[in-house]
Amino acid sequence: NLVINFIDSVTEIYSYAFAMNNALLTVNFSENITKIGKNAFKDCKSLKTINIPSTRVHPIAIQKSHK
Repeated sequence: NLVINFIDSVTEIYSYAFAMNNALLTVNFSENITKIGKNAFKDCKSLKTINIPSTRVHPIAIQKSHK
């Protein structure tokens, strides 16, 4: 399974960037993340953990997708 650790220079994740990636298990963001696009992690069925240390990301940006 896949773990992604974003470096400090990444501030935004585009819409659908990782959609339907069934290998993705964990995502670790840096303090500099400010925007997560719509459905960036849609239908990532193996995704269990998203770590966001920043409080600059609006909570609505993080929603579990259901089908």
